Amino acid sequence: MSKDATRPFVVEIADKRIVAVGTRFSVRRDEDDLRVYVEDGRVQIKRLGIAAEAAETLLPAGSEARTANNSLLVDQPTAAQVEQLLSWRTGYIRFRDTSLADAVVEFNRYSLHKIVIEDPAIANIHIGGNFRTDDADGFLGLLQSGFPVKVDRRGEIIVLTQR
Repeated sequence: MSKDATRPFVVEIADKRIVAVGTRFSVRRDEDDLRVYVEDGRVQIKRLGIAAEAAETLLPAGSEARTANNSLLVDQPTAAQVEQLLSWRTGYIRFRDTSLADAVVEFNRYSLHKIVIEDPAIANIHIGGNFRTDDADGFLGLLQSGFPVKVDRRGEIIVLTQR
């Protein structure tokens, strides 16, 4: 299929617009914020409702942009960061020195049974490993066997506390 410059691919999230300009890219939404990684080509990010000059950022290949409220951070991720960022495409989640709180957020993107950290004392435990996106049980088993974490299933909710 050929690219059609008159019909660009557009993704809108809250007050942000991502426009593909002959490219391959990944967009991840976290509530009203987003994370964009550009593999090939260029991607334009726009803030809607703001003067065009102040609201546009053009991302080249190999760059990543993250928004938080009204801020935009553009970075050049390492190969390991890119691998982790795009691992979901192969059905895996990869963690490298990731806080338990961040790992839980990531697993909750793929699971019907939501994991909740009830005890903030364990939220900053750092973990690493590769997990299938559909294998929360393997992830939870690792937490119970290798970390001071207790897993308690309460219906549709899985509660983590310190053991």
